[in-house]
Amino acid sequence: MWERFTERAKHVVSNARQEAMRLGSESVHTEHVLLGICLERECVAAQALENLGVDIESLATTIEEQAQRGDTVVSGEGIAFTPRAKKVLELAVEESRKSDNSCIATEHILLGLVREGDGIAAKTLQDMNVNRKRVLHEVEHLISDRCESHTDLASIPQPSTKPSKQIIRAAMHEADQRGDKYLRAEHILFAICADSDCAAAHVLAVLGADIAALTELSRDPSPRLAILPPKRWGRYAPDVHQILEFAVEEAFESDRGYLGTEHVLLALTRSIATPVVQALNDAGIQYNGVKDGIAQLLETNSLPNEQ
Repeated sequence: MWERFTERAKHVVSNARQEAMRLGSESVHTEHVLLGICLERECVAAQALENLGVDIESLATTIEEQAQRGDTVVSGEGIAFTPRAKKVLELAVEESRKSDNSCIATEHILLGLVREGDGIAAKTLQDMNVNRKRVLHEVEHLISDRCESHTDLASIPQPSTKPSKQIIRAAMHEADQRGDKYLRAEHILFAICADSDCAAAHVLAVLGADIAALTELSRDPSPRLAILPPKRWGRYAPDVHQILEFAVEEAFESDRGYLGTEHVLLALTRSIATPVVQALNDAGIQYNGVKDGIAQLLETNSLPNEQ
C-alpha cells in the first residue's frame, strides 16, 4: 500500500509519527494524522481546509489540546497506528479508488479522517463544519483551478523546459496522425518513447524498459470519452489534464526549478486508471520505480538537465 502514497502523503504520515513522538504517545492516533496535514501547509488537504475557512494554526492548537499524551519515549519506527488511525488510511485508499486515482494523496487522507467519524480528528473537523461533501467539492475546485491555469506546459508558474514542451507538441502531432480529436495519455507515452534524448527516456532506460514494446503499447487507443471535456480545455482530454496537474506537483516537489520530461513520466504513472497506466504497470514501470530511477541518475549526474 505504501508505494502508492504520493511524496506529500508520505510526509503527512511521517509528520504524524513525529507528532505522536513529540507528544509522548505510544501510538499514532487520528489527531496526530490531522496534525501531520497541518504541518504540510502546501498540500491539497491543507489548502482545502483553509479554503473551507479553517485556520490551520488554530486547528493545530485545538488538536494539541485534545491529543493523546504520555511520558513514553518511543522511536518513530516503533510507534504503531491505532485501529482508528489504520481505518483512516484504509478509507484513504478507498477514496483514491473512488476518484480513479492510482496514487493516494493528502486529500484522500483528509477524506479518510472525516469519514472515520469517531476519532478526535473527525469530531474536531465536524465541529468546524468540515464534512466529506464539502471537502470533495473544495478538492475538485482546487484541482480544477490548477488545471485551468496549467492547460499548457508553457503556462506553469515554474519555468518549463524545451524538451517537455516538445513532448507535448510531439504528442499532439501523434494525435493528429491518428485522427484523434483529443490529446490522450497514449500520445504522450508515444512521444516520450520517440525521444531518446529526453530525461524521461533516460529514466525508462535505467529501469530496463523495452522502449519498442512500450511504443507498440502506446498505439492502443484509450476508451471513448464518456463525457466530453469543456471547450475551454481545448484538445486536452481529462486524463491529460490530470497528467499535467500531477507533473506540476512533481516539479514543485523535486525543487529542481523547472518541469522536465521526467516529471511528465512520473505523472503518467500517477494518472487515473487508463490503458497506458496498466501498460506501464505491466511493464514494471511504476511510480516508486520511476522515482528511484530519477534518484539513481541524479546521483551519478546522468539525468539530462533540461532547464
